Amino acid sequence: FVFDHYNQDLGFRAVEKLFLDDGWDTDEIWNLVVGDTSNSSGVDPDTGQLIENYIGTDGQDVLIADVVQSNLYGGDGKDIMIGDNYGSKTVFELGNKDGDWDQIADVIQGFGENDQIDLSALGIADSSSLTADGDKLTTQVEGETVTIAEFKGFNDDVTLDQLLTEDGAIIYGAS
Repeated sequence: FVFDHYNQDLGFRAVEKLFLDDGWDTDEIWNLVVGDTSNSSGVDPDTGQLIENYIGTDGQDVLIADVVQSNLYGGDGKDIMIGDNYGSKTVFELGNKDGDWDQIADVIQGFGENDQIDLSALGIADSSSLTADGDKLTTQVEGETVTIAEFKGFNDDVTLDQLLTEDGAIIYGAS
C-alpha cells in the first residue's frame, strides 16, 4: 500500500514525491508532490508564518499544500492543486513562469477564504475578461473561451463568484 505511512494530519510525515502510472497510456503519468520538496521562500511579514514552495514539472502534477503557508506552482500540463484544511494561506499559481501558457486547465481543490489565485503568468491584467461558468474559471483568448481552472470542493463556503469579486483573492499580471 503506497499510502500506508501517509498521515494527512501530520504534514511532516508526508510522502515527498511519488510517480503514479496506471500503465494504460503514456500521457497519464502523474507526479504527486507533497512534503518539503523545495526551499522555503522565507517568512510572511504579515503573519510570521513560514512559506513553503511546491513546484511541479512539465507534466501532470498533484500538489498538496502543507499546514503552513504554501505556494503551489504546477507549470505545464493538467495539474491538480489541493489547498489545506487548516486555514493557512495557499497561493495557487497558474500558467507558466516563462510566459508561454499551454492553455490546459488546472484543477483546484480546497480553495478557502485565506487563499489566492495568481494569474500573473497568464498575462491577465484584471477581472474584465474572467467569467465563472459553473465550477470553471474562464477567459477569452483570441476570441475563444478558454478554461483556466476547474474548482472542486471549496472550503469555508467560498464560491467562484465570490472569488471574482473579492479584493485580493486574485493576483493579476501587468497588461
